[in-house]
Amino acid sequence: MAAGLALAMAVTLVVVVVANGQPRITSQPTDEFVNMGEAAELRFAASSTSPYTNQWFFNSVALADATNSFLRFTNAQPSLSGDYFAVRSDASGSVTSQIVRLKVFVSAPHAFSSLAIGPGKPATLSLTGETTALFGPYYDLYPVEVSSNLVDWSPLVTLQRTNAAITPLTFVDTNAPHFDRRFYRVPTNQLRTPLPPLTGPYAVGTFSRLLTDFSRTNTVRRTNHQFMVTIWYPAIRQAGTFQAPYLERQLANKCQAFFAWAGFANLAPEFVGHSGSDLPLATDQSSWPVVLYSPSAGSYRRENISKVEELASHGFIVIGLDHRTTYASLFPDGRVVYATASVSESDMSSLLNDLQQRALDERFVIDHATQWNADDPFFGGHLDLQRVGAFGFSIGGATAAELCRTDSRCKAGIGMDGWFLNTNLLTTPFLMFRADTPDVTKPDGKPDDRRSVIQQMTNDAYLARISGTVHWSHSDMPMIADKATMQSLFGGQTVPDHPVIDGVRVNQIVSTYVVSFFKKYLRGDDDHLLDGPPSHFPEVIEFYRK
Repeated sequence: MAAGLALAMAVTLVVVVVANGQPRITSQPTDEFVNMGEAAELRFAASSTSPYTNQWFFNSVALADATNSFLRFTNAQPSLSGDYFAVRSDASGSVTSQIVRLKVFVSAPHAFSSLAIGPGKPATLSLTGETTALFGPYYDLYPVEVSSNLVDWSPLVTLQRTNAAITPLTFVDTNAPHFDRRFYRVPTNQLRTPLPPLTGPYAVGTFSRLLTDFSRTNTVRRTNHQFMVTIWYPAIRQAGTFQAPYLERQLANKCQAFFAWAGFANLAPEFVGHSGSDLPLATDQSSWPVVLYSPSAGSYRRENISKVEELASHGFIVIGLDHRTTYASLFPDGRVVYATASVSESDMSSLLNDLQQRALDERFVIDHATQWNADDPFFGGHLDLQRVGAFGFSIGGATAAELCRTDSRCKAGIGMDGWFLNTNLLTTPFLMFRADTPDVTKPDGKPDDRRSVIQQMTNDAYLARISGTVHWSHSDMPMIADKATMQSLFGGQTVPDHPVIDGVRVNQIVSTYVVSFFKKYLRGDDDHLLDGPPSHFPEVIEFYRK
C-alpha cells in the first residue's frame, strides 16, 4: 500500500514553460516516499533539441551513470535518502528541474540516541525513530518528559518532526544547568498527525459528551434529540498523558467507505491531534469565551480539529456539534449511530429546514452550557457566556450566521465558504471566507450574494478569498489528501492560473484569521489583522471590509 501511494504521488505533473529556444521542463520530478527494500523511481521530462544530455544530482553532487530521464532504485536503502534534481542540456543551453526529496523509511520506535552535556551547560538531546512511507507527507510527535528523581515526572516539550526530514531530531534543554541531576523519557509510540503545530500559549484538553434535548424527543424521528458534542479547552499538560486520537478508532473503522471517498481510508484511524484527553482546565483565567463549531452537511464535528484546537490554544472553549445529518457518531456506550436525515444541496427548502434544526442544536448547547456553568464539576463558573461566538464550514457557516441572527447570546460569527441561506439582516460582526472558484448560483437559482449581504450588514463585516482554494480547503481535508485529490474530488477547477494551494498553508492563513477575529470581538484584543490583507499573506487576493 505504501509503495502504491508513493508511485501515485510520483506521477503528479507540474508544467514549466520557458519561452525561448533552450530546453524546458515539461514534467517535474516529485517527492518519493518508500519503505526500505522497496523500489523507488524519480522521473522528469523535458523538451530539447538533439543531441542532448541528462544528469541527476544527489545532495548537489553529480551521480555517476545517472544520465537517463529517470532514476530508478530496485532495493531502496536509507543511504539514498536526500535531495535530488536533474539537468537537461543541449547545444542551446540547459535547464534544471525542481529539487525533490527521496525518503527511505525504516520503521522504528521513538528513542534517545545521545545526550551531550558539560558542567554548567545545557543538555542536548538527540532522538530517533520514524514511521512508514504511508505517513511520509505528515508529522510525528515526541512528547519529552523530565524528572529529577525518576519518580515525579513533568512535561518538558512536545517536539514535532516532519516525517520526510532526513536530519537528526535534537532538542536543547537550557534549564538543565539548574539541576544536580536530570532524567528524560519519551514514549516509544509513533504519534502521527496531519496537523501543523499549535501557536497559542496553552496546551489543549478534550472530551466528549452526549446531550439529550428532551423538548424534541416526542417529535418525528428525523430530529436531533440526542447528539454528541466534543469540547476543546485551554488545559494544563500532565505527565504520562498523550495526544487524543484524531478520530475515534471505532468510528474510523466503521466508516471506511466515507474516508475512502475522501482519499485517506487507511490514514484516519492512525492519526492523533494535539489535544490530550481529560486534562485539567487551565487556571490562569477565571472564565473563558465559548465558541460553537458546526460542520458541513454529512460530515462530523471533528472535520476541522486544526482550527478548534488552535482556538483552544489561544484561550477559548470550543464546542463541536454532531447534527442530525452527521455521517456517523460514536456514542458513550460504544454504538456507532448513523445520520437520521439527509439534505439535498440543490433544494433550498431542504437546506433551510436543516439550517433550522442546526440552529436549534446550537441554541440548546448554549442553554446546556448555562447549566454547566452553574453546577458542572468541571466547567462550573468557568464559561463566559456573555462572550459566545459561532463558526462553521459550508452549511456550518450558514448555521453560525443563523445563530447570530436569531440568538442575541451569539456575539460574532464566521462562515468558511458557506452561503447566507437566510439573508435577513445580520447585526453581529461576521467574517466570511469564500473559495477561489468561479462564481456560482445558490440552490434557489439566485447569484452568489455573499458580498452583497455583507455590504448590507449594520455591524463590522468581512469577506476574504484565498487564491487556489476549493470548497474543502476550509477543512482539515487538504492537509490529509494530496493536491490532485483536492482538485479532482472537491470543487473542480479553481480560478484559471490559480493552482490548488498547499493544505498546511491555507490552514495557517484561515486559522490566523479565525483566532484574530474571535480575539477582537469576544475578548476586545485587536491585533489589526482585520484592517486589511497583510503582506505576509499574499495569497489573500480579495479582502473586503465593511
